[in-house]
Amino acid sequence: MPLKYNKAIFSRAKTLPAYWQIGNLWRVVVTEAQSENNFTPLPTGVVADPVHVRLSSRPLSMPSFLELYSLDTLSQDDEFNTHNTHTQDEGLYVVNGQCTFNAGGNDGMIATAGTFVNVPRLTQHSLTVDVPNTQLLNFYLPAGFEQLLTGIAQPADRSEPPPPDVPLAPGWLIEKLAKDYGQTAVLGMPFKDPADTNNMKTQPTPGATLFPYALKAEQAQSYRYQGGLHSLLASGEQTGGVYCLTEQTFPQGIVTDPHIDRVADEVYYVLEGRCTFLLDDKIETIEREGMVFIPKGVIEAMRIDSSMAIVLNLHTPSGYKRLVSALGEQVDERVLPPKKHLMKMVAPSVKEALMKEVGLQRLAVVNPL
Repeated sequence: MPLKYNKAIFSRAKTLPAYWQIGNLWRVVVTEAQSENNFTPLPTGVVADPVHVRLSSRPLSMPSFLELYSLDTLSQDDEFNTHNTHTQDEGLYVVNGQCTFNAGGNDGMIATAGTFVNVPRLTQHSLTVDVPNTQLLNFYLPAGFEQLLTGIAQPADRSEPPPPDVPLAPGWLIEKLAKDYGQTAVLGMPFKDPADTNNMKTQPTPGATLFPYALKAEQAQSYRYQGGLHSLLASGEQTGGVYCLTEQTFPQGIVTDPHIDRVADEVYYVLEGRCTFLLDDKIETIEREGMVFIPKGVIEAMRIDSSMAIVLNLHTPSGYKRLVSALGEQVDERVLPPKKHLMKMVAPSVKEALMKEVGLQRLAVVNPL
């Protein structure tokens, strides 16, 4: 009988295992073992110069599982050459800096801070880091890709960009792990073959029904909900039902009372501010660059401690959009609702039916937050 992992995980960037590879710092937030093959977050940043990176993909076998990475330090002029996307679905959010993404024939997508880039599985893609000290949050569904990265990287003895003499892994090991974890070279093997303008171009995926795109919260559909602002960066329609991603802004105070999600695993990544979470019998506070992984079935509640907080919130599988669009109020202007703003009127029976449909169970208990 397989091991069932059902505990929440609190991750703080500065205390995470760190790795050096191709001039960058990578930090693994959650591994596939911890998330039961659901996701692995990995923080990375940019060191000195822009980089071109060519990525790969593979078919998704367990769409409800996610692996999240966060790229914590990338170097300017770093390039990742084009690879056939891994069999995972991939998302990248630019926390700081700027990158240029090429994906599925949609080349030259400029992604500045606050931009989300969606790369469906099996999509050819590559990227260039355009400015120093770029920071990306990178996730994969399902998990497992971190095994490739940590298998070819050097353990870092400090959470900062690597020195210039960090050795590269042997080519045979890169090729072996790439094959094991679904990465296919197209114009070059990532982490092995140097990237240049000739091997960064991408082609559309034959027969594709899901397509890559870049989107900022200011351009996204936004809703007033739970006293805050929810901007939809990725919906189930755009990800084939694999996940839903929102950028959420909240004022100080209680966001949610104790409840259980019976269907979806959930992730919060704090972009700004300070948040306190109740997860089963634990209460912990997370600040900027902190992350919380909440498996389905865990009791959860959330409070904002700072005057304002901005978080990324991911649900896998998708379904959260149905809740927000039905119970929230769509708005054109991205501003927080006033303190005494009246929520959209929805009949209790309709609300209960919707919550049951998406797997949410409210609990009749006192909120300890």
